[in-house]
Amino acid sequence: MTDGNGAGRPDPKATRRPEVRADPLLTAGLALAIATWAITLLTYVMDVSSVSTDLAVLIGLGVGVDYGLFMISRDRSDVKRGLSYETAAVQAVNTSGRTVLFAGMTVCIVLLGQFALGVSFLHGLAICSAVAVALTMATSLMFLPAVLGFLGPKLLYRRECKVLAAGGPAHAEAGRFWMGWAKFVQRSESSGLFSAAPGTSRPWLC
Repeated sequence: MTDGNGAGRPDPKATRRPEVRADPLLTAGLALAIATWAITLLTYVMDVSSVSTDLAVLIGLGVGVDYGLFMISRDRSDVKRGLSYETAAVQAVNTSGRTVLFAGMTVCIVLLGQFALGVSFLHGLAICSAVAVALTMATSLMFLPAVLGFLGPKLLYRRECKVLAAGGPAHAEAGRFWMGWAKFVQRSESSGLFSAAPGTSRPWLC
């Protein structure tokens, strides 16, 4: 159901089904199935270690679930803010998708950096792992948003659907724990506790 502004109004009877929770695993599984096939083809053109597939699956599963959770979390937040399901999926790609793209490219570059070591044994491991990461990144950016737009009201729990249908779009509010943690970090930064830690100085936070 959609209001006059095009914002999504979930049906209060809609429930969040198990497939929504499994979306990151399904997305990673699809990418790894393609990656395994690609690695098999690579064995015909270059020397690939017998453990390359196992390593690629482990790395791809880890980053694939992580990327999927980024996208789903953003999508659910936008739906609760009142955006339509299609718009929320597009917005997730435009925001969290940039993070996924940057993170995936960074991991691929780091993995391929093993070529600089000059150890031929690592070449196959690096390429196979980079292929797996690239494919999990691609499925998170292209396949997962389509699934999220298709699922629609199944993204939210029944309680969240009722609140959104009754009271309209909700403003994002940090949980009590995270709000307390943010205040603790701010106080600690002013006292110099975290000032020497990489990534926590004010220039990085701005």
